[in-house]
Parts: sequence; structure tokens; C-alpha cells
Amino acid sequence: MAVTTTTEQQQPIRSTIPARLDRLRWSPFHTRLVLGLGTAWILDGLEITTASSIAGKLTQANTLGLSTPQALHVCDLMPHSPLELACTSSSPSPPP
Repeated sequence: MAVTTTTEQQQPIRSTIPARLDRLRWSPFHTRLVLGLGTAWILDGLEITTASSIAGKLTQANTLGLSTPQALHVCDLMPHSPLELACTSSSPSPPP
């Protein structure tokens, strides 16, 4: 019993999606979306920079002298975003 294999040339998939996306209008919603995502991206980079600066200082002998894993644990305890902090809080907010 012989196994035969055939090799077929695969054709590229043609799509009209890029052309249809180019015809969509740019609305104020899109501007707010891009500004919001850009702001989140900048704040995320700032958080990473701050956490790495703090971790470097906490491991020095003349400060707290923590080990690297301990310093990284302290940086993990920093709130990542106001939304995450709000979602992870265990106490319900008081009524107005």
C-alpha cells in the first residue's frame, strides 16, 4: 500500500476588507478612542519606569536593603490603574 501525497499551490486569500475600512468616516468617537488609548499607553510606561526606579533604590544597602525578589514584590503591590484598584477593592463604596 503506497501513500501518495499531492502538493497543491495555495492561492492567496483575497479580501475587500481593507478597501471597505478605508471608506469609513472618522468621527469624534475615533478621536477620543485614539486619545484614550494613547494616554493609557503613556501612563503604563510611566508606571513601569516608576516601579523599576523604586525597585532599584529598595535594594541598596543604605535604604531598606531588600533582596531583589522582595523589592519586586513591593512593586507588584503598587496599584496598576484606578480601574483595577476600584475593581479589586473588597469594601463596597458608601451610599451617597
